Amino acid sequence: MNSHKTFLKTLSNNLKKSNLNKPQIIANTVIDSVNAGIFKLGEPIPSIHKVANTCTIAKETIRQAYNILKCKGVVDARRGRSYYTIVEKYTDTPNVFLMFNYFGTPHKVETLRGIMDGVGNKARLSFFSHHKNPDTFVKTLEEAKGKYDYYVVMPLRDEKCAKALSEFDQSKLLLIDIDIDYPNKNCPKIIQNFNENFYAILKELSNDIKKYKDFTFTMVLNNAPSEHKIAFQKFCKEEKVKSKILQKKIVEDDVNDKTIWIIFDDDDLVTVIKKSNDMKWQIKKDYAVISYNDIPVKRIICGGITTISIDFFGLGKRVAKQILNWNPSCEETVKTFLVQGNTL
Repeated sequence: MNSHKTFLKTLSNNLKKSNLNKPQIIANTVIDSVNAGIFKLGEPIPSIHKVANTCTIAKETIRQAYNILKCKGVVDARRGRSYYTIVEKYTDTPNVFLMFNYFGTPHKVETLRGIMDGVGNKARLSFFSHHKNPDTFVKTLEEAKGKYDYYVVMPLRDEKCAKALSEFDQSKLLLIDIDIDYPNKNCPKIIQNFNENFYAILKELSNDIKKYKDFTFTMVLNNAPSEHKIAFQKFCKEEKVKSKILQKKIVEDDVNDKTIWIIFDDDDLVTVIKKSNDMKWQIKKDYAVISYNDIPVKRIICGGITTISIDFFGLGKRVAKQILNWNPSCEETVKTFLVQGNTL
């Protein structure tokens, strides 16, 4: 076919003069050929074998290029048949890999809503979840390598995960919400400052906290960031506050009066409030509660739960801005704030 001859000649010239890596050169040449009308909608493009023989390129390199084109929605392939075009024109909207720990929690839904609202139809988003499982994290990331323009990752603090991130193209990787260190780290990030911000809020609440006999901090299965534990211990030592850290699910026997709680798990929040109601303890007199992560329902319970939070929708909007205007030097810290309610 004449279109194949034209493409292969153009590709040979591009390979000689371009400084991009070969898979990207091949992918870009296919896209240019589609937009120039050389390849019509539904037309087969040259096979991996034909491109390899004509341009003296490794088949795996061409396969990588064609996978890039599949991810961008330019071509597709049926089993036993060659690749063929599935668009008449291609506009270069970024193809983005997005991996959270979970998507189902209300605050993660807010972050996702912010991303989608900010991106609109200007990028294609593919969603993945590692469920705080290091093996799932590594496997998902490795399978996605080379298939997307950008990678937005909510990391996991684990040696396997750190190694996987260190082997990634740092210029295309964005860490969000949680920051971790690893060798060769040089990627953009939009994160929380868990230590300093959390400590500052505790200092702000110092007088209220000291009204209670005990100050109890809950970390279900280490769900809370480790920096919060450090900030909590530092505050209690400086302020001479009697404190306790519970690293387990709360049961009703753990719930005593004259206690102020910082509760990270919403199931634990229900346990504390239910036991307190059963005992007819008065909120702000017999006990107090500070929750974590502001969501609409917490503004109703007990007349409003006092909550430490960030603007999760705003986090999503900032991530969307980075996706649409990628800055490899981006370093942003999301502000932590206190939502004053009726439980402190």
